Parts: sequence; C-alpha cells; structure tokens
Amino acid sequence: MGTLSGPHGRRPAEDATVIRSGRLLLAANAVAWWIVVVLFVGAAVLSGLLAHGIGRDVLVGVFCFLSFLTLFMQFGAWVGRHERFVLDAEGWWWFQEMAEDVVFLPWDSLAAVAIYSTGDAAAHPTATLELFPRGAIDRDDRLLWKRVRDADPPAPGLPRLRYRIPLTYAIDQAGPMEEACRERVPAGLWLGRIWQPDDYVGAPDRAGYRRRKRKRKRVPLFVAPASAIAAPEAAAGSAAQDAAGAAAQHAAGSAAQDTAPAPAPEPSDTVAPHSD
Repeated sequence: MGTLSGPHGRRPAEDATVIRSGRLLLAANAVAWWIVVVLFVGAAVLSGLLAHGIGRDVLVGVFCFLSFLTLFMQFGAWVGRHERFVLDAEGWWWFQEMAEDVVFLPWDSLAAVAIYSTGDAAAHPTATLELFPRGAIDRDDRLLWKRVRDADPPAPGLPRLRYRIPLTYAIDQAGPMEEACRERVPAGLWLGRIWQPDDYVGAPDRAGYRRRKRKRKRVPLFVAPASAIAAPEAAAGSAAQDAAGAAAQHAAGSAAQDTAPAPAPEPSDTVAPHSD
C-alpha cells in the first residue's frame, strides 16, 4: 500500500481494502492462454495425423489465429496489471493503468453509492458501481467523462448524473466490490445492490463531449498580435510628440520676434537747409 500515491501526494490508508482488478484480469487471461496452448498442441498433433489438405490447413490456421488473439489480450492485461480499486475511511480510489492516472472521490463529496446489477439470470450478467456526486459533476473530466451517465436516480433527492464504473468487464468484480462497499462506505451513503434491466448500462455522451471540447477551443477568426497593436499606438504617440514639439518651437519663435527691440532709423543723405 505504501507505493500507491494519489492526487497531491495523498495515499490510501495502510488498512485500506484493495481490489486488484488488473491482476485478476491478468490471471484470467493467463488461464485462457494456457487453454489455447493446450488446444493448439492438440491441433498440431491431430493435423500431423491428417493427410495434407484443406482440412489440415484450416485447422492450423484457426488455432494460430486464436493463439495470436489470446496473446494480444494477454499483452493488454499485462499493461493494465497495476489497475486497482481501493476503499478506505477517506473515500474511493481508482488507480488506472498509468501510474499518474488516479481518481479519488472522498466520501463527503458523494450523495450515495450503489451497485446496479442485472442478475445472473440475464443473458449477459452485468454489474456497475454507481457513484452519485453531492454537487455539480464534471462531465468532461479527463479520466471519468466516459463513465458519466444520465439516468433516473434510485431514490428521491439524488442527482440524475452519476459515475458508472463497470465491474463485469472481462472478469466479475461485483462480489468483491459489494463486500468492500459494505465495509468501507458510510452507512448513510450505501444503498446496496439494485436490480436493473439488461440494457441499463448505456453509453457515454461522445457527441456532447466533442461539442463541448470544440467550443472550449473555439477562437476568433483573426486576432491581431500584440506587436501589431502596439506598433500603431507607438507610432501615433511619436507623431503626437513630434507635432507638440514643432508647435512649441513655432510658438517660441513667434514670442522671440514680438519681444525683439525695433531697429534704429538709418541716416538720411538729405541735408536740411541752413538758415542765417
């Protein structure tokens, strides 16, 4: 437990309940892998007993395809081997495939917790963990937007929007999750297991998510850069300063001309007549 680290360096409690979904899936795929290997060996032996022909080639081709498919699934399970659900006194944790992808929902941020299930009698038994937020829900959260569903609440006062976490994808984790919820979820939040019709799971709102994403990225058709806006303003400021300076120089010149002394009269060449 000491190696698990959540948002802002928070860690689950040492006595937390851990459901190692990644390792369970890896083990299940390993069993399927060995089954395919045994069948492939049997097919190889059988094909050796058959004469060369279309039947032998088809048999070998089918089991080669199944081996490749099982190997591919095993590789995917190996990548997600660290995925796990953790429940402690603080809240619900989901450590996903990548180490930095951690979801943490404190109990005080939830209004209710339940497990929806179609039951074993359904054609495809399905179970999901329903987490009802107490306040507004982020429909575009990077890790949880695919898990948001809009459906009728199981009890009055609960929101329609909730996080729906699959528990029967490839392996059945409904039993361990229900036991962990009974132990860890506060009594006022836990609603227990609620039966649902076969087609209740639904699908994420991919179209709405893309529309909201495009709206957030939308920008004006043309935005002038800051340098282009600053340049005309600077030019206008320089022109205004030049005009003010020229006006000041002109005013100073006019004032100097007004205050200059009048020039002395030039001597005349005409001699005034002398009277005796």
